[in-house]
Amino acid sequence: MWQLVLMFNGYFVSILGCAMMVVGAYDMYETGSSWSCFMNAALVALFIGLALLLSNRTDNRSLSMKQGYLLTATSWVSVCLVSTLPFLFFDTNLNFADVFFEAVSGITGTGATVFADVEKLPRSILLWRSILNLTGGIGVVIFASALLPFLGIGGMQIFQRENSDVNDKFMPKFQYIAQRIIFVYVILVAACVVSLYFAGMNWFDAVNHGFSAAATGGFSTKNNSIAFYDSPKIETVVIFFMLLSALPMTYYVMLAQNKLKHSIRSVQVGAFLKAVFLAVLVMSVWLRVKGVYPDFVQAFRFAAFNVVSVITTCGLSSTDYLSWEVLQLCFLLLLCW
Repeated sequence: MWQLVLMFNGYFVSILGCAMMVVGAYDMYETGSSWSCFMNAALVALFIGLALLLSNRTDNRSLSMKQGYLLTATSWVSVCLVSTLPFLFFDTNLNFADVFFEAVSGITGTGATVFADVEKLPRSILLWRSILNLTGGIGVVIFASALLPFLGIGGMQIFQRENSDVNDKFMPKFQYIAQRIIFVYVILVAACVVSLYFAGMNWFDAVNHGFSAAATGGFSTKNNSIAFYDSPKIETVVIFFMLLSALPMTYYVMLAQNKLKHSIRSVQVGAFLKAVFLAVLVMSVWLRVKGVYPDFVQAFRFAAFNVVSVITTCGLSSTDYLSWEVLQLCFLLLLCW
């Protein structure tokens, strides 16, 4: 039972090792300050991955339901564990609990960090954190499942363990589903990155924040997050893509196929957007009435960004909302649910 699960985990860990090599090559080209930590991490990841892959090769490619459960759980754990390697090689003073927290935070899209001053980190480390957000945004299992056909393995079992809505079978073939989901995700990420660049960010910050916003992950290259830029244009772009990325990826696939009217997701999306608009409006009026901001436009600007960020679980911020009143913070906590 475990042989097929371990083989696939080895396959995915190997891909993660290749990603580390790409980041290491970028650092070698950019600054040359921390490329060795990524190359060392990549070698370890590739050794583990290839060892699992080659030692567990089997001609039996039938994935059972029980193996689907195991593959879902072990994929998340193995990816999180291997993702800690660049952090460990970068700073040997960091304990494993800290780096594991950072890796899990990135992959799960939580956005919390153990680094007190992210602006002092090398660009390669910042990029790696954003890549973890990007990976978690699409879902490790969804991304991994798209690769299953290359191993000759069916993927519907693992998709059912990862997907919270298995009753809405809008497309018959899993490979078709996974490919379209990833295609939509890549388009959203690319559009977000380009839009942020033209809104005023440099390319590096645009890439990192594009990964974070599209994945609703929350990692930033700045200590003050989006507040660092103090730009309504950038905030508008981020709001737009946080909302788009919070919608089900399958929604866009159905939209393209004109199948929206036959799916419950159209009702879900409409209800979600109405709830977001209502929450933004309530918070805007509240902030203005309480005198937190001098005019409604400014109150709406900061309420819109932070309410959307919270309700989509992204975690980016455009102001220090901890300075707001306690009841307003309680309202934000309720929106997190």
